[in-house]
Amino acid sequence: QESGSPAPAPAPAPPARSGAAKQENTAAVSGEGGDQGGCTCGRENVAIRLRFEPRGRGHEGNTFYEIEKRNECVVCGSPDQLLRHYVVPAAYRKHFPETLKNRSSHDILLLCVRCHQQADMHANALRRQLADECGAPLTVQPPPIDHPTRQARSFCSALLGKNRDRIPEERRAAMMLTLIQYCKEKTWLASESDEEVAAGWLSDSTLKQMEVLLEEPPADQGLDDTAESHGYKVVMAQKDLKEFIRRWRREFLEGSDPDFLPEGWDVDNPLALATDVDQ
Repeated sequence: QESGSPAPAPAPAPPARSGAAKQENTAAVSGEGGDQGGCTCGRENVAIRLRFEPRGRGHEGNTFYEIEKRNECVVCGSPDQLLRHYVVPAAYRKHFPETLKNRSSHDILLLCVRCHQQADMHANALRRQLADECGAPLTVQPPPIDHPTRQARSFCSALLGKNRDRIPEERRAAMMLTLIQYCKEKTWLASESDEEVAAGWLSDSTLKQMEVLLEEPPADQGLDDTAESHGYKVVMAQKDLKEFIRRWRREFLEGSDPDFLPEGWDVDNPLALATDVDQ
């Protein structure tokens, strides 16, 4: 490159394929013009200028929150059939104090279906270890299948089956509407902002993705949510929640060996805003 010539522009992030969860790259700009870094508001690649000066600078200066995220699996790089993967499972995170679970997307990553299943398999090993360490047994019996899930399984099977062309159009539309509503409620299946959900029709690829996950949903889905639950007991037994979160991050790195993590993602990345708690 010749001296004085402009540096080449970085490659744009690839678009998410239809039916996939996506990273919504949105910049927030303060009233004084300072960049507040990235945030999520359901609109892709836009900037928002605030009409007020925020109390703090949020994640300003933290590379992970300021760069544009690529819509690809962070493990293998595939842009197809992406799902949100929660590095710290929801069964534990729901019992965290607000300062540790709000306003942070660091531990929500995009994985393809195959890598998501493998990551969940590795996570199960740590769940069993925590169950032994904390005297918090996992649910012995699988939770009963609720009616919406049972119905979603049935509709996916019918819409992918060899006799699907025999289903009356009105009935197909009603089944599709039910599945779309189910997608919106189950964030581990798809993003509410997906083009297909917005358009009111799911592709065969998305239906197959749903069928796979409905047969074996993420391990923390459907766990008991009472004060006697596995997740609650494990969280209450922790002396250092920040180290607990780092432990899950290390487990993800060791179990999945991701090659496409966003720049700035790190086991020791701050766990809350500096204005909330000490790091």
